[in-house]
Amino acid sequence: MKKLILALISLTGTIVLGYFASRYYGNLVPFIIFVSVAVVFLVCTVVIVMSYFNTKNVEKINWLENRLNAWNSISHHVSAAGDEAFTKLPIGIVVYDSNLEVKWANEYSKKAFKSNLINNSIDVIADNLSEDILAGRDKMIISVFEEKYDVLHNVENHVLYFFNVTQREEIIKRYDDRIQTIAIVSIDNLDESLRKYDVQEQSTLRGQILGVISEWAGANGCLLETLSSDQLLVVFDKESLSKMIEDKFNVLNEVREISTKNHLKATMSMGVACYDVEADELVNLAKNALELAHKRGGDQVVVNIQNEKVKFFGGNTNAVEKNTLVESRIQTMALKEAIEESSNILVMCHELADCDAIGSMLGIWQLAYSTNKNAKMVFDPKLADITV
Repeated sequence: MKKLILALISLTGTIVLGYFASRYYGNLVPFIIFVSVAVVFLVCTVVIVMSYFNTKNVEKINWLENRLNAWNSISHHVSAAGDEAFTKLPIGIVVYDSNLEVKWANEYSKKAFKSNLINNSIDVIADNLSEDILAGRDKMIISVFEEKYDVLHNVENHVLYFFNVTQREEIIKRYDDRIQTIAIVSIDNLDESLRKYDVQEQSTLRGQILGVISEWAGANGCLLETLSSDQLLVVFDKESLSKMIEDKFNVLNEVREISTKNHLKATMSMGVACYDVEADELVNLAKNALELAHKRGGDQVVVNIQNEKVKFFGGNTNAVEKNTLVESRIQTMALKEAIEESSNILVMCHELADCDAIGSMLGIWQLAYSTNKNAKMVFDPKLADITV
């Protein structure tokens, strides 16, 4: 600003001196003096202006030099960081070609996958990795030597980045294993089956069945509580449930063996719910699963796991729901035993028999006939309904 003011003053002086020089144009001495001084002022003006612009240029040059030095420093650090990422950071980097062969790998990859990798198929890292690459997947999780890796796939440049996420996956699995699970166990038809026994025998048989269930619960780390004379509450976690599923709930067979051995019609049904929800909602889900087990005829386990299809285990493991109730199955078993223990079987329906009665009689006769028993139907057409 000061230089601009000086330049303005000098320019003004030049103009004033030029004016006086023009006034003394005819007088040689004053004219020369005014012109000389005016030239000096003009030169000073030019010098000051040039100095001003030169200073601005110098400042700009200095600024550009500082910026260039800064960029050079940043570039150096970026380059150093890139070199460190490729050589020292715990990130696996693998470059492959169009034939899915490894053409370059950093040291971390070689150590992690225990192989030189170079010129080997990409599947040397993990089975089926090439299938995922060919499918164009850009994110994957693989297991290598009991370690878990997130894989980021740069499809365009044929580069794979591997990040060890073993600890994260273990935490996720740990959380998933600890999801609360509730089961409601129902011992179907136990009281009715025990009526033909005396009090001591009833206590013994009931104890055998409850003992088997208690041992099963204890072996799987479950909390077992009694709800009623024929229902039990079992509390455990998803990890224990996985073991039960692998075992296919063998406790069903053990209860059935006790019933068969002692000629009981008692069976065991169970509804299992495994959800990350509040306890009251979880109990309702378990009740619904038990109700489904009963609707399918009982003697089975219905397992309802969050985000999975309902699973069925036991004597009737068909996935199609049946209308047969537990009571119907129990009565059928009793009828079958009665037929097998009889030497003379006569099947009769009521008087004025309608088509339903005739159809039922045919069904029972066929049931008896299938057991190789000599069965006969007793029927008087004169006593039948006119529709028959």
